[in-house]
Amino acid sequence: MLQEPLPIRVDREPTRVILSEVLWESGTPHRVAMILPNTIAVSLFTRILLVLCAIYALYALWVMSRYLRMWGAARRAGAPLGMVAIVRMNWRKVDPEEVVKVYGLARQAGLDLTVVQIERHVTQGGRVLRVIEAYRLASTTKIRITWRDLCQRDLAGDDAIQVVQDRIAALEKRVT
Repeated sequence: MLQEPLPIRVDREPTRVILSEVLWESGTPHRVAMILPNTIAVSLFTRILLVLCAIYALYALWVMSRYLRMWGAARRAGAPLGMVAIVRMNWRKVDPEEVVKVYGLARQAGLDLTVVQIERHVTQGGRVLRVIEAYRLASTTKIRITWRDLCQRDLAGDDAIQVVQDRIAALEKRVT
């Protein structure tokens, strides 16, 4: 006469899991045991690995989102910058956001500058925003001055806006 098996009993040891079940055959109990690898330790390692991968993926997305934001700003400003150029600027310690901002201002001021010219002036230690403002001031007062002249004066240590204001004052003296 075969009876119903008793419930499964699980014994946990550090290195293995023992599943044992008591079966009744011909009136006497028989114990059947299966030794399985410790799935708890494997799943813990897998969980830790998945958490580390998720943290790395979030970090990579955060870094990529920064570059994607800069690339989007460059596209909106009309600057011909790709992702690789933005990463290279960062490696050369040039702020791509500043270059894009200056490029947009230069286009508004009527300057036909390239990103390379702006980046070169920034890497040489120039104050590009001051030069753009000086060029705008010069163009509104009809003073003929070039980007290159203003950059040279800026790199020489002169304030580009003050240079333009001095030229305006000199022209006003001639007129009177």
